[in-house]
Amino acid sequence: MIAVLLVLLFILSNTQFVNFVNANPTQGYAEIFPPNDAQSPVISISLQNNTMCTSKDISLNIIVSIPEFMVNRYDSYLSEIRYQTDWKENITLLYQHGIYGQFISNFSHTLNLTDIPEGSHYIAFVAETLSYEEETSLRYFTMAKYSKLYFMVDAISPSVSIVSLENIIHETSNIPFNFLIDENVTQIIYSLDNQNNVTLNGNSTLTNLSEGVHNVTVYATDIAGNVGSSETLTFAIDKPEPFPFLPIAVSVVASAVCAFVAVVYVRKRRASCVLGVVKNP
Repeated sequence: MIAVLLVLLFILSNTQFVNFVNANPTQGYAEIFPPNDAQSPVISISLQNNTMCTSKDISLNIIVSIPEFMVNRYDSYLSEIRYQTDWKENITLLYQHGIYGQFISNFSHTLNLTDIPEGSHYIAFVAETLSYEEETSLRYFTMAKYSKLYFMVDAISPSVSIVSLENIIHETSNIPFNFLIDENVTQIIYSLDNQNNVTLNGNSTLTNLSEGVHNVTVYATDIAGNVGSSETLTFAIDKPEPFPFLPIAVSVVASAVCAFVAVVYVRKRRASCVLGVVKNP
């Protein structure tokens, strides 16, 4: 008999007992609807909704907590936290009670997302809790909280090109100033000959340009704050000399007068010759 007891003690000493509440906390319990006073967990995200991000890599903090009332009243704890993005199909698990084997009511995590495509996106978070109606009751209920974060990624600067000017000599001091921008922008400015920036509302005209060589650059700022610039375009102003009307007119008049005087002189000479012949046959 003693030998049998010793064998049993040996077996028991080497046996690992499983906490079935941790392994399967709902085993043997009946699920019920949440009571009227039950409260969902709270999800807090550091990144504000509708944020404009200028990088394809973002980092955000997520905090999930169960109201203290639920912990005290229903022994609530977090059972699972997961998220999914619109640019990837898979669901990512952040926390699961069965994996970590802990009864926690607060969870915090820094989420690093990389290589996010350009455009509008969202991240959907789900936090689930498990609660017991009473300590002595074999009934439990679950609750879930959903939170969706919307944001936009714009990491590319606008493309700007000047279309009305060329690297040539212009013969006028007023030149059309037209340009193209490939996206909506909040500000357009230009700098002529490295002078102070001038704000534009759209296509314009460069006026009263002095003769000589000039350069101009256009800058555009998009909604996210990215700044794009055109190439610096160099051109020249060389207005032609005005037609010398007065000197030519004076010269023409003078030539005409001289021609008239010459004709009169010749005619007088001829007349004198004719008269001389008559007087002296």
